[in-house]
Amino acid sequence: MSRVPAVPGTSTSIVMGSWPERPNRVWVARKRAPTPERIPHRVVGVRLRTTKHHPRASALLYPITEDGPVDATWWRRFEAGLAKGYTLLQLRIRNEPVGRWRTIAEQAAGICGAVGCEVMLNLPTVNDPVRNDKATNTRGLSQAVAWVEEFDFAGIHLPASALMGLEDNPFAQVHAGKRRLLAASCHCPEELQHAERIGADWVCLSPVRPTSSHPGAPALGMETFRDWTSACRLPVYGLGGLSPEDLDLIRAAGGQGVAGISAFWG
Repeated sequence: MSRVPAVPGTSTSIVMGSWPERPNRVWVARKRAPTPERIPHRVVGVRLRTTKHHPRASALLYPITEDGPVDATWWRRFEAGLAKGYTLLQLRIRNEPVGRWRTIAEQAAGICGAVGCEVMLNLPTVNDPVRNDKATNTRGLSQAVAWVEEFDFAGIHLPASALMGLEDNPFAQVHAGKRRLLAASCHCPEELQHAERIGADWVCLSPVRPTSSHPGAPALGMETFRDWTSACRLPVYGLGGLSPEDLDLIRAAGGQGVAGISAFWG
């Protein structure tokens, strides 16, 4: 294995070599010269400086898809974002009828598969007016599990309401030779603890800063983010008012990386 220079704008080193679970595949950093708009993020082969390393949660950036409508402009921004080299994303569609979810999921699977980006699927009922209803979340989870298998997604990302309704990890067992992943959104220590208890693979903790996607929600601030992250045994992505340029700040606070929406696309 050989080491290449740090990701521009960060102090993160990249280790070149074979991925443990995919011994015949070599991960390399993008060679395109960085600009403020195009920072190379193909960093799946990063050797993490944390004891909370998860072998398939090693991406430092975790973009979340923008709200709909999912039209031609949305798809152009989606493909432009992927051109930055993301290796992991959360497919979360809002302002779209649930009936369109399967078509969107299928198209996203094809685009992401072509560039080697793994997809975590948010529940297809995430925008349902009764999203906090346990029965609704159960139906959404069942549908998401089916699509994860059908489209070979990496796994599922749960909203906090669905997380708290789960008693165990639906992907605890290996299926067809591949264990799917479970991630969750958390906003308090109780949710972080529950994610640990059911065996989630990583979490997003938010909002670190004020964010337009959740106006009025009190921000945690970096000190609280650091304290709650240090008490959590899972990899934690910072979310809310953050951009890729905040990666060093989040890493210094013990976080796995940065998640976000608006700063990651276009």
